[in-house]
Order: sequence, then structure tokens, then C-alpha cells
Amino acid sequence: MKTNWILAIVSLILIFPCQSGAKKRYKDLEKIVPYEKIEELRVIIEIGIADLIIEQVEGDNLLEAKIHYLESRGEPRIRYDRSGKVGHLTIQSGDACEDDDREISGLKTGDERWQLRFSTKVPTSFEIEVGLVDGTIDMTALKVTDLTLSSGLSDLDLRFDEPNSELLDEIRIECGLGGVNARNLGNANFRRLWLESGLGSVKLDLSGDWRLPRVEIDVEVGLGSACLEVPEAIGIEVNADDNFLSSLNLARDILEVREGLHRSSNWEEAAHRLVIDAEVGLGSLKVKRID
Repeated sequence: MKTNWILAIVSLILIFPCQSGAKKRYKDLEKIVPYEKIEELRVIIEIGIADLIIEQVEGDNLLEAKIHYLESRGEPRIRYDRSGKVGHLTIQSGDACEDDDREISGLKTGDERWQLRFSTKVPTSFEIEVGLVDGTIDMTALKVTDLTLSSGLSDLDLRFDEPNSELLDEIRIECGLGGVNARNLGNANFRRLWLESGLGSVKLDLSGDWRLPRVEIDVEVGLGSACLEVPEAIGIEVNADDNFLSSLNLARDILEVREGLHRSSNWEEAAHRLVIDAEVGLGSLKVKRID
């Protein structure tokens, strides 16, 4: 993870004791980035503590943002630049406060509410880093080309409720202590997914419209847990060593071919195949079938 949100948040709790008597002042920010013809949009989002919704835009804009934020934490920063045919959009919360005395004590996720809506017209890559966030990241109808999601203590729902029209080269999910629940990832049209779960819990529902003949998922589980829910029509190969320290729970149709290599009974004839490379420490990995 680019920033260690877990240590940062714990440090803030220790340094700033709760001052329940202090009155919090809030402000509202609305920001629009008008649509312009570009070939690619690259989005970076960094949010510390908030409720968050990411979804498709309602109007004809690249971005429509509505943010309810704590005044003492500073105004959120939204910056758009263009380089040739590529747009660069950076969105950051105002809680990088190591060097000042802004109010942080007693904060909860709902103290700030962020709604970020993006254009469905432009192929877009997302790099999202959050600390303590309750969030819904709805990629439905967006043209997603890359997605990185780094989470500290957050609980996040990730959704692809419609087929992604773009080839999504890579998804990266890093979960520290919280949870990530992804739905309909088969619609994402991704080539490769990297999943890292430290102490957190991650569930990936891989239902949807599979278009690529071969998809790869790399899983690294420390003390946390990961569950992959795979449609019955998909052929599955799992490369993982089962040991007494870890828990590897595979669907009944996934059998061991040789030591460390497991394949589903429909592997040879399946039109779409999923290859899972897994390293499991003291945590658990479960691969189950869904209709």
C-alpha cells in the first residue's frame, strides 16, 4: 500500500484524545469537471475517513462531486489537468494533518460524506486509496481500464452490475484490517486480478458475463480470509500448498492433480478458465461454486 493507513489512524487516535465537548463545523463542496473529448482519464482518489459513494455521472460531465466535510480538516482538493489526449484527475480529502492541529478526535466514517460521479463516455483507470471508509464503489456502466483499491480499516462494496465495455487489464485489491465485498466481477472483463488480504476479509463474487478464455487471480492471504465464488461453468485451476498453519477449502469438483495443483472436473472442456495462484499464511482461502 502506498500509505500505511492502519498505522496512521492508530497514531491519530493515540495522539489526539477525544474531545466530545468540541463542536464540529461542517461545510459542503460541489465540484464539476466539464466533459471534454479525451481518449483516457486517469483518476487518483485518496480519502482518510468518510462515507463514500462512487458511481456513474448523471449529467454530461467528467466528474460531479458532492462532499460534506469537517471544516477543521481542510477543504478537499480536486485537481484536473490535461496532457495531450489524457486527462488526469486527483481527488484528496483534507485530513493529511500530521503537521498541524486540525480537529480529528472522535471522528466516525459518517462525519464526512463523499459522492463522486464519473463519466461513462471515457475509458478510465482508477487508483483508490482509503483509510477508514464505509464505501460503495459502483463501476456499473463505467469504462474501466485499470482498477487499484487499497483499503486500511474500511468496509467496501465493489460492484460491476453490467458488462464492462473495455478490457480491464488489471485489478488490484489490498485489504488491511477491514472487509471488501465484490459482486459480479465476471462483468469486469479483467485479464488479471491481484488480491492481498492482511488481517481483513475479502469476498469476490465472480458471476457475470465472462468474455476472455483465460483469467488469472493471484491471492496472498496473511492472517485474514479470502473467498472466491466461481460460476459452475468456469474451469478452475488452483496452485496452492495446503499446510497445517493455513486453511484451504476447495469446492468438491476441484481435485488434486498432483501436489500443490488442483483442477476442476470441467477444466478440459470449459470455454472459460480461471487460474488461481495462492499463498496462504495463517489465514484461509475458500473457493466455492455458485449457480
